[in-house]
Parts: sequence; C-alpha cells; structure tokens
Amino acid sequence: MDKNKSKRSLSKKNIVAQNNIPLLQPVQDDDYFQVQRVVKHIQPPKPETAPNKILASLFSSPQIDKISVSWIRERAINFMKVLGKRRINMIMLRSLSFRGIPQEIPGLRPIVWKVLLGYLPRETSKWELFLKNQKQIYEDWRKELIVEPHLVDSQNFLDHPLSINKESKWSKFFNDQELWEEIEKDVRRTRSDMTFFIEAVQDNYNHLKDQLKKQAEVKKSHLHGEIRFNYIETHSDVLARILFIYAKLNPGVKYVQGMNEILAILYYCFWQSDETLTEYFESDLFFCFTNLMAEIRDGFLRTMDSENTGINGKIRIFAELMQKVDPELHNHLTEQTVNPQFYSLRWLMLLLSQEFEIHNVIRLWDTLLADNERFWFLNYVCVAMVQIKREAILAGDFSECMEALQRQSQESDPKKIRQLLDQAKKICQIHTRKYDNYIDNNGQTFL
Repeated sequence: MDKNKSKRSLSKKNIVAQNNIPLLQPVQDDDYFQVQRVVKHIQPPKPETAPNKILASLFSSPQIDKISVSWIRERAINFMKVLGKRRINMIMLRSLSFRGIPQEIPGLRPIVWKVLLGYLPRETSKWELFLKNQKQIYEDWRKELIVEPHLVDSQNFLDHPLSINKESKWSKFFNDQELWEEIEKDVRRTRSDMTFFIEAVQDNYNHLKDQLKKQAEVKKSHLHGEIRFNYIETHSDVLARILFIYAKLNPGVKYVQGMNEILAILYYCFWQSDETLTEYFESDLFFCFTNLMAEIRDGFLRTMDSENTGINGKIRIFAELMQKVDPELHNHLTEQTVNPQFYSLRWLMLLLSQEFEIHNVIRLWDTLLADNERFWFLNYVCVAMVQIKREAILAGDFSECMEALQRQSQESDPKKIRQLLDQAKKICQIHTRKYDNYIDNNGQTFL
C-alpha cells in the first residue's frame, strides 16, 4: 500500500472522527462532485445539546424528517453536527459547504454563510450576545445617518421641508439626496427577472398590488399625497438603506454600481432564515455585506485597477489561467479580438451574481464562500464557463463568440450548475493542488 496514501486517508479519518461524522463512501449519482453515502444511519443532534437558542431551533426543525432522499438528509445532519460544536471546525465546514448546502432545512444556509463570511464567531456560545450587540451598533448608525422624510412630522417647524435650519432632518436629507437617487436607480433594476424585491417586507401588504406597482414606477422622493403617507416598505427599500449606510461609513469606496447585485444575493439567502434570526435580519445583512465588500472592494476602486486585487488584475489572472488550461480556445478568442474584459469583467467583479437564475447563483456561492483562498476558485469556474461553450466559440466569429459567452444567464437548470462546478473541479485537479483538502485520493470531494 502507498504509505502517503495511507497517511492522507488516516488524516481525513481523524478530522471526520473529531466531529462525530461517520466515514463516507462514494456512490454514483448526478449530484455535484458525486454523492457520498454514510456507512451507518445517523441522527440529527438533539436541540437540548445545542450551544445556543439559534442552533436549538435549527436542530428541532421538523423538515429534517421530511427529507426523502437519504444522502441529502445525511448531509444536512453533518452540517448540524459541525455547527453544534462549541468551536466550529472551519476545515470541516468549508469542505461541506464547498459541495453545496442543503436547501431543504430552512435557515441552515444563512447560518453557514454568516460563519464563512467571518461574521458569526466560531465560538457558538457567543452568538446570541454578539448578535444583540451588532444589532444595537447598526441601529445607532441607522438613526444617525438616515432621515426618512415620510416619517417626519410635517407640523414640526424645524423639520418642515422649507426650513432653512441646518439642523433640520429635511436639510440633512436633501444633502444626501444625490447619493440616495443613485442607489435607488440601481436598486429599482436589481434582479428585474423576479418580483421579490418590489414586494412588501411585511407579507400582509402584498395584496396592495396597485400601490406597490406605483411605488416601483416612481422615485421615492417624487411620491406625494396618500401614496407617500401610506408608503409600504419593500425589499428594495431595505437594500437601498443598507447600501446608503455602507456608502456613508466607507467614504473611500462610497457606492458603486453592482454592489446592489452583490447585496441582493445575500438578502435573498438571508430572507430564508429561521424565525429566531428575524429580528437580526437587517443588521446581519449589513455586516455580512461589509465583510464581503472588504474582500472584493478593490475590484470597485479605479485606483486599484492595475493591482492584482483590482479588476484589471483579476482579469489578467483569469486570462493567464485560460491560456494555460486551453491554449487553443484562448488563441481563437484572441484571433477574433474577443478581449477577456468584454465578458469576464462582470463575472469577476460581481461574483457571477448576474449570470444565472438566483437560486443557481446561491448554489454557486456555497462553493465560492467556502474557498479558503477566497474567490481563487472563481477563476476556475470562469474558465469552465468558457470551456462549456467551447464548440460554439471555436466555430464562431467575434459576434458569435460574444453571444455564446453572454448566454450563460439563460441557464436555470440546477444540473447545469453541477456540471459547471464539476468542470471547474477537474481543471483544479489538473492545474493546482490548492483544493486538495476538498478532494480525496480518488479525485472526489469528501464531507
């Protein structure tokens, strides 16, 4: 027997054993990276063993027993076991998340993402106090930075729109109006393929479709009369508010078009949170978005364009990998004057948030957020996106190549996403060893 292979298998066995997760064996299935079958039947952790109320609620989810597919149920339980430790093993959590987070358990994915984004502490017993403190910090910023005129008492002279008092809330609002309108313009177009973001935050208002439609068609600052007085807050309003606060607190970055699309993915994911996290929804969303932007902000800054972390640097790294992986395809695109910037800028800058149907983007982000080399794997996914269109590209001229590359957004089949990730994984296996901790000796990903 190969001694190195034996040592590596033993190491994996130890990691799994430390987290009370049974050893896994591969079985054939169409699931991404091949499904793993647990050797023995496992039970979810009991709610009373949870280190906090949030996880206790997750562990008591009745959905776990409604999952009819055994491997999905077992994978969900493995997530619960990792999260249920006093201190989360990040190697195990990333390995599990890299393969995809089961959506059958409401609230599981939002919790995992918050840990992967470095927001929730690894020490699970600290979560409840931490979330309360973060919510208070956010509420203080919100009160300090935001003025919502429709909530201001117009009978108060100092807060009358025509008041010249510099301390007037209206005065402060008008000073920020340009930023608000820039954000609002983009937010109104966010995920135009779905109605979710123009719907009311409180579901009991969603029957007022005419008013919601009028609100969506007219700038908030231009609404008057009864519609303004009875304004219904929508998901897009919450998006705009978070982006505004972020811009005010980060004057070096401010707001840049595209940030709305990044935030929208987090928003839609977190909206599926367990009820125990509802009161922290907006503050959690703000801080997770802030953490994510801290990692990708250079791509939004013109001053960083030429650096490796800037957008031109990211495109250069992608193009070099493309040339290394598939020189024939790279050369053909070059001959047709298809500059990588024409198609990959949005992919890399916005983490593919606009290229697929939202549920498929969320599945992609399970893998991207689990990447310990933070978004390095994104380069391989982008190369895979080009290779999947290889036949059409090699047979096409400039316009046909561009059409093929930009047709990704039409993909809504989850199996296509699995194929894409599987192709990216294969490229990794050939050209790098960065992801050995996610891939076993047979080239399969393990839990």
